[in-house]
Amino acid sequence: HYVIHSFDDPTHAPLALQAAFAFAEIAPSVSHARHMPTHIFIQHGMWDYVSSHNQSAYGVARDLWQPGDNVGDGVHALDWGQYGDLQRGDYVSARQWIDRLQMVIDTSDGQTRAVNTLPLVKARYIVETEEWKEEPISKETSAHMLLAVGLSALRTGNLETARQAEVALAERVAEGDDAGNTRDGAKWVRVMHKEIKASIRAAQGMADEAIQSMDEALEILDSLRLPNGAANPVKPAYELYGEILLQLNQPDEAVEKFEISLQRMPSRPRSLLGLARALVGAGEYVRAAEQYRELTRVWQDRESFPGIQEAQKFLQSNSQ
Repeated sequence: HYVIHSFDDPTHAPLALQAAFAFAEIAPSVSHARHMPTHIFIQHGMWDYVSSHNQSAYGVARDLWQPGDNVGDGVHALDWGQYGDLQRGDYVSARQWIDRLQMVIDTSDGQTRAVNTLPLVKARYIVETEEWKEEPISKETSAHMLLAVGLSALRTGNLETARQAEVALAERVAEGDDAGNTRDGAKWVRVMHKEIKASIRAAQGMADEAIQSMDEALEILDSLRLPNGAANPVKPAYELYGEILLQLNQPDEAVEKFEISLQRMPSRPRSLLGLARALVGAGEYVRAAEQYRELTRVWQDRESFPGIQEAQKFLQSNSQ
């Protein structure tokens, strides 16, 4: 347990992989013990393990739960389990985690941790699946959902709603909103605001302003601890920066951002897809093929996904 927490970052996680596998065989009836190895499995992009171990952790937590008990262990497991399933491309299971969380809220008389996690997993689902969905913006809309709604609005051509999300996030920054994360949460909200601001400027063709906003986002991000657990914000900043640079027809610069994103969060399929596209734009077809092949491994049996169809088409056209 100590080793896993000590080495829970992209640089040191390989030192804890043996401990994670050992811990994975310990205490099968203890939810937190079932969950703990996934701190290291996430750092290695081992999505099947992230999914299955958090499914086990959630199941144990629910089996032992009695009315009046704290729901923290179960909520934590379903939060991470959903993230693992989204990376695997198992969107059916990812939606089931949202339904489970709603059930936990209903049966626990609305415990705060469960209630606060619901908009997070809903926003994450929208962003990771790219099943863009706009929702009305109000004072109650969480920072995570504001990011998801803003990105959805831009992807569907609704610049006005995107601007509303930007304004609302700016208000949250001014209020010191921590998005339910008492440790550096206010900084994460600032990153989200910069992400939406940059995305809007890119959509408006204001390249310099978009790049400046993303540089500011990375400056904040790089003052925080290295990634651990599910992506925060739900759209990782380096990944989004790469996508914006592709949109601005700057593939060489995009390559750098996607590479850093994958160093920070290995085997994220959206970063793999972005890096492959950037490498194609930069004329590096051999390296692009490597990324497309890795994407087909991560999203195995997801032939209906546009990203997989794109990868297969490229690999077939560049097989010689």
